[in-house]
Amino acid sequence: MFLITKIFSFAAAHHLIRYHGKCERPHGHNYRLEISVLGEKGENDLVLDFVLLKKLVKDTVLSRLDHHNLNDFFDNPTAEVIAEWIWHQLFPLSEKLLPYRNEANFPEEIINLLKDPSGAKIDDGSENIVLFEVKLWETDTSIVLYRGPHGNF
Repeated sequence: MFLITKIFSFAAAHHLIRYHGKCERPHGHNYRLEISVLGEKGENDLVLDFVLLKKLVKDTVLSRLDHHNLNDFFDNPTAEVIAEWIWHQLFPLSEKLLPYRNEANFPEEIINLLKDPSGAKIDDGSENIVLFEVKLWETDTSIVLYRGPHGNF
């Protein structure tokens, strides 16, 4: 079993409405995001093409969050809330996309899902690869780890 992780970064602003202290005022962060999938090698000796994982995360998550005010999307955008949201954006697509293992094998249906991920229908598409973990770094020393309803600590 292999754990494959891709690291991303994005910048965003927010303020915490249910917090009393300096974070209740508008401010920004340079977030670091780590997405990990768990699985076995396929016929091409890859668990998952890093190019596919990058495209999936950029199209589904980063395009919505990078250089935005997170309060426009979330009532109280704590790192916990954001990490959980990221999980729920990626998990249904991971079940649909990951069986293909690399971008060269995408059927037209998958290409269309990447164009409009909000319309993705959840299928039980992969027992070999699963979204394992979302790790969101709000600062260099503050990290939230989320493994969703299917993950274990």
